[in-house]
Amino acid sequence: MSNQKTLFSCGASRGGTTFITRVLSINEDLSVASDPFLPIFKLFRAKVAEVKKYDAFNVSAPMHDYFIDPEKRRFLDELMNVDLGLDTKSVNIDELKNVLIQRMDLAAKELIPHVNFLTGSTFTEIFQSAFEILEKAYGLSVGQSCGFNDNWVSEFMFPFANSFEEMKFLAIYRDPRASFASISKLREKSPELCPYILSYLRSWRKHIAMMVKTSHVNNISSRIYRLCYEDFVKSPIDQTKDLCQFLEIKFDEKMLDTENFRPISGKEWKTYSHHKNVPQSGIYTDSIDKWKTILSEDIIKLIEFVCYPELIYLGYEVSQPPVLTDSIITACYKESEIAKGWRFDHGSASSELEKENKRNKMFLEGESLNAQDYFIFEDVFQDYLKSLT
Repeated sequence: MSNQKTLFSCGASRGGTTFITRVLSINEDLSVASDPFLPIFKLFRAKVAEVKKYDAFNVSAPMHDYFIDPEKRRFLDELMNVDLGLDTKSVNIDELKNVLIQRMDLAAKELIPHVNFLTGSTFTEIFQSAFEILEKAYGLSVGQSCGFNDNWVSEFMFPFANSFEEMKFLAIYRDPRASFASISKLREKSPELCPYILSYLRSWRKHIAMMVKTSHVNNISSRIYRLCYEDFVKSPIDQTKDLCQFLEIKFDEKMLDTENFRPISGKEWKTYSHHKNVPQSGIYTDSIDKWKTILSEDIIKLIEFVCYPELIYLGYEVSQPPVLTDSIITACYKESEIAKGWRFDHGSASSELEKENKRNKMFLEGESLNAQDYFIFEDVFQDYLKSLT
């Protein structure tokens, strides 16, 4: 890997990550790929499970959320404390290349012609060669940097920080109500791509927990930038300047002209939104509050109930305190029935929401017993509690 300055960006699906990577990639000193390497992360997760003697992970399974699952939570500790130096003896590189091509075909087609450069006897070397693929795809020279965004992989920031001292990190987040409103519109066309709401919301919470956790880990706390999607589209110039300063690249006004964006497919950038009646170019705030009219009142209350501590911590407004009602349970049951996309094997909606009810009571009452089960990290829970004062 000739470029030592690299970027690891992460977020949640429908969370504005593709848009932000396009903004960054206009800069002549940085190119960022959208969602190219998830299959490698899954193989690394399986390798950690093998080495640490945990039950094998299905390589195709979604990333776990780690909530209220003691065994998965213990595995998370193992994952966060390793580096990428584990061997790849069990990895079929040719098979991995084929899976990567399928993944890259979604939003990073420009990488496909260079995928044969993937190689390595350890995962460090695999990811080094992955960055070389980026360098070749974008024609980078000395002094220019590259990076990637992959969603749902926030827990991997920690082993990457252990392995790449010069790497910087970007955690992007968006109001989960807005994200799920976008998902609900996508479901009209591609229901197989849309997750079960409880799986999505817990995974969104995991991303927030990992983002907050970085402030408590010395080797990453000064190397991460938290970016709120809503703040970005409201003040794109100031936000982009600040982000450029963090990344040590020069701000360029062309970064905010969507006519310059690299297209996801075809020959030109098209707004990556599933909402109707939104501008097809430029940076706009039209979709920030569309969830208020798209989502039903019961779905809004369900999302706020499941994500209440995080919404309060991040400064989002909520319609009411977290009260578990029959209408919320019914809404969750209905979502479970219609969900065709990825999901975890949860119990019944009512039993899972009772766990969420306990979680909210812990937050409101400041009860830290078993906080790790319900909030992943004790110190993150304590940070959330500070938002109540």
